[in-house]
Amino acid sequence: MELDKNEMRLFSSIEIPELFISDYMPLLNSDSIKVYLYLLFAQKNNIDTNILDLSKRIGSTVDIVKKSFEKLEQLELIMKKPNGYILKDIREIELYKLYSPKLTSSLEDANNNAEKNKGRLKAISTINNTYFHGTMSPSWFTDIDMMFEKYSFSDEVVIALIHDCYEKGTLNHKYVMAVAQSWHQNKIHNFDDLEKYFMAFEKSNEIKKKIGKKLGFNRNLTQYEEAYVEKWTNEYKYTFDVIDLALRKTTTKSNPNFAYVDKIITDWNEKSLKTVDQIQQYNEEFNKKEKFVKENTNDKKFNGYAKSNFGDLEKFYDNIKIGGD
Repeated sequence: MELDKNEMRLFSSIEIPELFISDYMPLLNSDSIKVYLYLLFAQKNNIDTNILDLSKRIGSTVDIVKKSFEKLEQLELIMKKPNGYILKDIREIELYKLYSPKLTSSLEDANNNAEKNKGRLKAISTINNTYFHGTMSPSWFTDIDMMFEKYSFSDEVVIALIHDCYEKGTLNHKYVMAVAQSWHQNKIHNFDDLEKYFMAFEKSNEIKKKIGKKLGFNRNLTQYEEAYVEKWTNEYKYTFDVIDLALRKTTTKSNPNFAYVDKIITDWNEKSLKTVDQIQQYNEEFNKKEKFVKENTNDKKFNGYAKSNFGDLEKFYDNIKIGGD
């Protein structure tokens, strides 16, 4: 007996690769997921469809379906052809990434790589068993391999990165690789580098809280304000005592802002004034010179100029340009 395929659809099923659920689904919204699932259904049952028909079947608009197609194409789940689209095999894509030929230049290189890979395999096994319950998808192997090869991370750094993202509930490809890029930019390669980075991070956060409290903020610092603080602490290497000295100069301002404080601190940095004592000594010498000018100058015009330009450090900083010509 020959049975019509459509009559048995009630009892049929569609296979969805686990890779889609673990790696791709977190990157898609609900409409894109519905579009992809319907495309799998249409492909299995040889059903011709178009964007208008598909929008009606999933209860969405044509524009949303178009955007869903763009997202699926961006993730390489589908590929555009002159007369439509085809669904790509996710497993084939990942297998190609994993098993594409990698040639070794010499026997010595091969031996070195073999020794190096022992540690890497142990790290990958730890990550797989601890954070993925033994079901880590092949695409994660690709990302971890990039951390080793492109970013030169040690085994401990890779494990620490995955652990940090896991604890924050952000264990997805996009976020993990963004963190990896950030750590690479901060010149992290081994565990010592990582410890120094975290210590500097904690120190900077503590200073940010103190600054917000000193300025009477009932909010967190903005991204731009945090960038100023990171410049003062990470680039200029200033402690909170020095920053606090600059903050005190805002008490006479009706509308104090970080740009004004940054002018003061940047000026100190350019003058190589790194401690509170050095800054206070500089201020004392500045005031002595101003006093000397006033007491020893008979020219009223010059004396007026000295008073307006050198007699007040607050005005001196007011006249420093923030940027430009």
